[in-house]
Amino acid sequence: MNITKFIIENSKNILLKDKIAIQYLNKSISYKELGRDIHSLAEYIKEITKGRSSNISIFLPNGVQFVYSYYAIHRAGSNIISINSRSTTREISHILNDSQSSIVITNSVYEKMIPANLNCSVINLNEFDKIEKLDFKNNINNELNDTHSVLYSSGTTGDPKGVILNQKNIITNSKSVIHHLEISDDDSLLVFLPLTHCFGQNFIMNSCLMSGAKLVIMEKYETKEMFNLIESENISHFFAVPFIFKKLLNQNNIKDKFKNIRLFFSAADTLDPVLSTKWKSLTNKNIYEGYGLTESSPFASYNGGKYYKHGSIGKPIIDVQMKIEKEDGTEANSFQIGEILIKGPNIMLGYLGDHEQTIIKNQWLYSGDFGYKDRDGYYYIKGRKKEMINVMGNKVWPAEVEKVISELKHVSGVAVIGIPDIRLGEKVVAFVTSLSVVNRDLVKVYCKKNLSKYKVPLEILQLKSLPMSGSGKILKNILKRDYLTLAQIKHN
Repeated sequence: MNITKFIIENSKNILLKDKIAIQYLNKSISYKELGRDIHSLAEYIKEITKGRSSNISIFLPNGVQFVYSYYAIHRAGSNIISINSRSTTREISHILNDSQSSIVITNSVYEKMIPANLNCSVINLNEFDKIEKLDFKNNINNELNDTHSVLYSSGTTGDPKGVILNQKNIITNSKSVIHHLEISDDDSLLVFLPLTHCFGQNFIMNSCLMSGAKLVIMEKYETKEMFNLIESENISHFFAVPFIFKKLLNQNNIKDKFKNIRLFFSAADTLDPVLSTKWKSLTNKNIYEGYGLTESSPFASYNGGKYYKHGSIGKPIIDVQMKIEKEDGTEANSFQIGEILIKGPNIMLGYLGDHEQTIIKNQWLYSGDFGYKDRDGYYYIKGRKKEMINVMGNKVWPAEVEKVISELKHVSGVAVIGIPDIRLGEKVVAFVTSLSVVNRDLVKVYCKKNLSKYKVPLEILQLKSLPMSGSGKILKNILKRDYLTLAQIKHN
């Protein structure tokens, strides 16, 4: 069984086929219509690939086109590569080259951003939609361990890495979401998080459509439209990152506006217990929380339902194990801090093109996150990955930003850190060294050309030298300490 077969079965199910699968821009698509579009595009893809398995990228914003493209690629026996619609030309080129994609599925608006010198074909869905819909003829039976999709997660080496997830990863994770969050075919789920992100794609989209529920799609977050959809579509489950929940606390009559919501869920960043307490006081409902990484498909632990425990990321989900490992490699006791390790059917196959797989040892995924476990088996996060910056739920790895800035000839040294920010959660700050005065505007222009907007440093500070350890490592903790000290002095 594979994830697309669940959707196709729903499109044939006498109880579900005429039910709305997707609601987008005032247009309703039934499961039967979705199944037809998947069939038709799959046949079209097979004509191009001549039935051979290929890596096919999707470069589209949230919408119906993304959904049926996703399942059609798999139905045609190929592998799915997701490209964030906010990516720059440089980022697109990296993913297409790294994944060796033979085809890019996009539309007329986004096709203009695809580099012309890349060796891949383009399927423009605006043209495809004019073609007569076809019936799917040949069923390709993908096995559970076949490669299913590649999601790019920011890498520690400077460029995003492709996380390979197979059928087993996605199906078991989607089933766990349905089970723990109690999703049924009577429910309506709202998604404004990017469908190219593991949270939006696997956790929300796949789980929703597997269960036979209705998926209500927003191309991007907009508060007024969101509240209108919650009311008109009778949304039952609300998914967001902590930054959005914090922003919504400023809304008037928040309890009334969210009266239809049965379950609030937060992920992609640690939820501040103070925020969740205030949310409960205003809405009379808890924000349930999940923990995981793209590398764990992403669901690994859940804190919700009758087992909810304030401030925790919960316990491991069904069939998943977690433990805390100390620096000496031994398992930590209760309340001892160490690295969180995860093991189960949700763990990725590995990184595309990376054969060492140093992040997985003896089937355990080393998360890079640090925390502890209490005596009841509930897990808690103490600190995020050492270097990662979290901008409104978007992960930014300093190495990627540093790599771009270092390409400027007048820059001799660079270090990028994250600084707490009331509006963004964290902001990107770059420290540079140079023999001459650095033109900060020039650096920002170059970054905007080569990086997604949320990765561009908000501040660029020039130093005479960067603090270094005896082994030549930049001491970023010193940079952060000095920055915060200077900010405090300035404030006072």
